[in-house]
Amino acid sequence: MKIYTCIVVDDEPLARKLLQDYLDLLPNMKLLGCCKNAGEAIAILQDKEVDILFCDIKMPGVSGLQFLKSLYKPSKIIITTAYRDYAVEGFEIGVVDYLLKPISVELVFTSYKQSFRY
Repeated sequence: MKIYTCIVVDDEPLARKLLQDYLDLLPNMKLLGCCKNAGEAIAILQDKEVDILFCDIKMPGVSGLQFLKSLYKPSKIIITTAYRDYAVEGFEIGVVDYLLKPISVELVFTSYKQSFRY
């Protein structure tokens, strides 16, 4: 069974913890880190190969969209946000899914499965 790697980027501690708990239920998913901002995520991306990046939109400093647009060779991106307003812009930059908070475990599982059909 192939093991996929991922990171979570979200400034909200509860949102990071919830996604971590959901991802821990997937036997072939390895969470490499939970980051509270783009800077922490960049540090991981410089050293490790990441298959899926779960990213919030509204974060202090660099927004999720600014961060995602700055990536040279991005992983599969799943946006996790409370805001519907950025869906079109997200899909224009190539995200594979756009999950609205509050996120359920079913949404994460479905998004994960769909991400690897491409």
